[in-house]
Amino acid sequence: MRVNFPGGLPLPIFKHINALFLALLFCFTLPASAQEPQWDRGISQAAAQSAASKFQLIQNNTASSPQFQTIRVAEDEVNSYLHFQLTSAYPPGVSKIRMQFSNGRPVGFARVDFDQLMNSMKDPPNLIIRYLLAGVHSVAAEGAFASNQGVARFQLEQVTLDGVELPDFAIQYLMDRYVRKRYPNADISKPFQLPFSLKKVIVEDREVAFESSSIQD
Repeated sequence: MRVNFPGGLPLPIFKHINALFLALLFCFTLPASAQEPQWDRGISQAAAQSAASKFQLIQNNTASSPQFQTIRVAEDEVNSYLHFQLTSAYPPGVSKIRMQFSNGRPVGFARVDFDQLMNSMKDPPNLIIRYLLAGVHSVAAEGAFASNQGVARFQLEQVTLDGVELPDFAIQYLMDRYVRKRYPNADISKPFQLPFSLKKVIVEDREVAFESSSIQD
């Protein structure tokens, strides 16, 4: 079962983990708090199907006809859904995407072949950037997520490339050049409306809870 979300993947959990990040200057390196995942741990067809069924209920939800009160989707279910259902939607060069959840803090990981990705671009980067990004790398993005009364906000706090934390100006450059070219309306600095008549999305320890609005709300 595949769920087609209007306008692409739902914000903010999946959309921004397709970003490309530049290791620009090694003098800015800091220890990274996000640890690279065991890419295939907990992945199963059964978990993917369970996630798909839950996402279908969420997609069908309306305030006048709520389909549920609270649905919890486990980390393994999300990652299995990403692996079995959404791989074909990944950008060129991205082979794996995984999520980790702790209270209020989602972390997204991607395995990226930057050579393949840059070769697919209509406007490829200059030779220096191509040299710095050559090969396959692990990218991680970590931040804080909160929502209430149908409005959510994600605050990006850290981006790493192979465990090396990138400086803010490098992240901003990559967001401007790559993310906003693919998603022109993406602006993770602003609050956004939750889809599907959701009241809250709560990031908890190794799971995400989706709370529905109702006509009484």
